[in-house]
Amino acid sequence: MMRRHLIALFTLVAAQGTAVAHPRLLSAVPAQGSTVAPLREISLGFSEAMVPAMTSVTLSPADGGAALAGTLRMAGDGRSLTYRLAAPLPPGRYRLVWKAVGADTHKVSGQHEFAVR
Repeated sequence: MMRRHLIALFTLVAAQGTAVAHPRLLSAVPAQGSTVAPLREISLGFSEAMVPAMTSVTLSPADGGAALAGTLRMAGDGRSLTYRLAAPLPPGRYRLVWKAVGADTHKVSGQHEFAVR
């Protein structure tokens, strides 16, 4: 009986350990809350590879205006991506929303705001 409890406990601990390994956003340029010079690219770096077909980025004015068009490129390792805009961002506040699926099939998402001076 004690052995069954130990096996159950080990299984529970092992499952929790793998749940912590979901992909995470490690870096964003521009960073949350930053104020930057006009830019044409936004970069995101993740803790593990993302699935390109299941990854999206939306950039829009923070006041809720229409999304700004851009091209999403993923680096060869799949851990970093670049969102390239057709023209430099004019001064204002912007909201960046990203959604992705990691190579481990876990969905992740997030958002943050930054300003262009």
